[in-house]
Amino acid sequence: ILAGLSLILFSRTVSIAQYYGTFILLAIGVSALSPTVTMTAVANWFHRKAGIAIGIMHSGVGFSGLIVPVIVILVDSFGWRAAAFILGLCFIAILSPLSLLMRHKPEQYGLMPDGDARTEWLNRIPPPTTKSINSRDDNPGFRSIIKSNPFWHISLAFLFQFMMVITVITHVMPYMESMGLERAIAGLLSGAIPLVSVLGRVSFGWFGDRFDRRKIMGVGYLI
Repeated sequence: ILAGLSLILFSRTVSIAQYYGTFILLAIGVSALSPTVTMTAVANWFHRKAGIAIGIMHSGVGFSGLIVPVIVILVDSFGWRAAAFILGLCFIAILSPLSLLMRHKPEQYGLMPDGDARTEWLNRIPPPTTKSINSRDDNPGFRSIIKSNPFWHISLAFLFQFMMVITVITHVMPYMESMGLERAIAGLLSGAIPLVSVLGRVSFGWFGDRFDRRKIMGVGYLI
């Protein structure tokens, strides 16, 4: 709802202050819709094949490339204000009801992860040892997490990763237009980038269930 309202307000912006204000609201709304939320839900439901499950879920980001040409047509036909207004309505009318289908944890509905019966699930959990019972690292608190080096290593990796990815996505279409391509063609090529990423999302999710995920991430960054 917040993301939809911010797009509707954006379609009515007439000053630089309103421009930044609506984008701050949009950023907050979209952050609540980020993969962090959906990956957490999927990881709660799937344990044995969490990698491929998250890969399939995250393919939705890739398939969003199919919408890019539609947005280009909306902008060319009705202008960017009307396009932003229509997208804002779609957020509220389509995505808000879909969010009601989300399910946080299977235990809240009398179910177990991976569709297992309760007895099968309990048998999969190893009995606690004296060391694990007395260890504080089994359930670290927020403060200890943000003080750990691995947390910041991962955070910095994602910082630079998305800095580069968003830069390419933001500028690739204007760049292609500057090379003389028509907006419609540039829109199709821009939409192809996330669409092709579906192959990587699913395949790397599959690899992540079978190999060391740190090495899988390393291969991804090298590519």
